[in-house]
Amino acid sequence: MKNKTLPIATLALLLLLAGCQGVTKYLRLPLDSGASREYRVAFDKWTKSVSIHSGFTTNAVIYATYNSKEFADVLVAEQSRMYGLPVANLSQNDREGVAEFFVYIVTPSAKTNESRKPNWRIYILDNEREITPKTVKWIHPLTTEMKELYPYTQNGFGYFYSIIFPVTEGKEPKKSQKLIFGGPLGRGEIIWKM
Repeated sequence: MKNKTLPIATLALLLLLAGCQGVTKYLRLPLDSGASREYRVAFDKWTKSVSIHSGFTTNAVIYATYNSKEFADVLVAEQSRMYGLPVANLSQNDREGVAEFFVYIVTPSAKTNESRKPNWRIYILDNEREITPKTVKWIHPLTTEMKELYPYTQNGFGYFYSIIFPVTEGKEPKKSQKLIFGGPLGRGEIIWKM
């Protein structure tokens, strides 16, 4: 007597593999479009996040991208690629004496995060000295370009900011950069190793 389950199992396996190819192609869509690989690598290197908890409840998640000289150069090259413009036509503002961070603060509820100005005390440590922001700019509306360049802006109820701090350049290069958030929902630190 012939085993009838073998042809059925073979057919099921072939259908599964054919279906997986479609799933794989679907999963690769974000990799095949949008930001370049070089940009994604730089973005991953210069982007960090911190979750602020109260017991088992997440009160906020803060994503921050340090707009370091290295990241700024890759960002300009990526914008040049996106728009088909020469790099010379795109510029970063004067970067001397400032540290800029792109920050997205997400809360579980829109009511918790209704302010256009962050309801946080935000500062960096520069040689153990607290430095408060020079400017905090709410970035709104979020354009398609911003969502491509900063994919975390597609998460939850959040606000996106450019936060600029005045800094002094020392003789020695910095070994790390620490960004600190404190407020009614808790406290969090994000550290970049240089």
